[in-house]
Formats: sequence, C-alpha cells, structure tokens
Amino acid sequence: GLEGAAARGVRGVAVGDLSVGAGGTSFASTNMRDFNLENMSLYYGSLSGTFSPKGQMSGSVTSSGGSVTFEGRYDAHYEEQASLTALAGRYSGQVGTRFGVESMSLQITPGGAITGSSLTGCNVSGTAGLQGANAVYTLRLTYGSGCKLNGVTHTGHAVLTPGTLLRAVATAQDLSDAVIFIGSKF
Repeated sequence: GLEGAAARGVRGVAVGDLSVGAGGTSFASTNMRDFNLENMSLYYGSLSGTFSPKGQMSGSVTSSGGSVTFEGRYDAHYEEQASLTALAGRYSGQVGTRFGVESMSLQITPGGAITGSSLTGCNVSGTAGLQGANAVYTLRLTYGSGCKLNGVTHTGHAVLTPGTLLRAVATAQDLSDAVIFIGSKF
C-alpha cells in the first residue's frame, strides 16, 4: 500500500509524454526517461501498456537499463475534489534527484506557496495549484541556495493520499532531470 511506498522511500520514477491508443485502452511513450535513484542512473527508452477505465492497468518499461513490467489499479481517491487547504501543512520525507536521496521538510501554505529545506542545506521554493476537478495538484519548484541544482526549476504533479502522504514528481521541461518527493504530513 501507500504506507509501504513511504517506508521504502524514494527509489526512482519513469516519466514521458504518453499517447493513448485509438481504442482508449492502450498507452505508450517513446521518449520515456527512467530516473533510477538506487544506482544514480538515467535510462532512455519506451513505455507501453493497457488499461481499463477506472480499473486495472499493466505494462512494461524497456530501456538501456533493462526491462520491467508494472501493474496497478484505479484509486477512487482520484475522484475527490482537491483543495489547497487540505494540502497545506508541514511534510517530512525524502527527496531524490540525480544527485542522490536525502531527507527534506516541506511547508505548504493554504495559498499554495511551497518552501523547503534538506538536511544538507538545500532550499527550495515554489507553488502548488489545483489540477482541474480531481485529487491531483500542480507543482512548480525552484532550487535555491545550498542545492546542486541551484536556479533550476521543475514542474509536475502531486497527490495527497490518504490525506497525509504526499507523493510528488516534477521534471525539467526537456525531461533531462526529475525530482521525486515522498513525505508524511506532521
């Protein structure tokens, strides 16, 4: 479950531009990037799979790092209305970039302003917004003083489930870099 994801920490993410097949039950990406934070590698490849609306999904990732399969199921939490008030709070967790994984604290205000700092002194700032009428938030994060990515901005998305676990992924516009955060509200 989600608690297991927090316990395992930040390990990596695959991102890319997805296209949905004509029948509406398949998806693919030919510009997939697999950010593997366990061995600090970036792999280029493709991703494809099938899904049933509000049901199951499965697929495979193929890259220079190898091939893996994945599966998942629809989470009805997606149907819930997001609110910046629900998102607001302090989070403690792990952040991962191509430079490594470390502990980080984030503060999100009811207006969507984000500030954060890591144990090594990396400071981030940004904004969170609502993504339509569902339980997904938009993110814009900029790295500041003390960060190896000083001055770099990433955009992406976050989900808050089941009300206290924040999972966020943001990338550079050209998909050359990504940041992943998994943390709990305290």
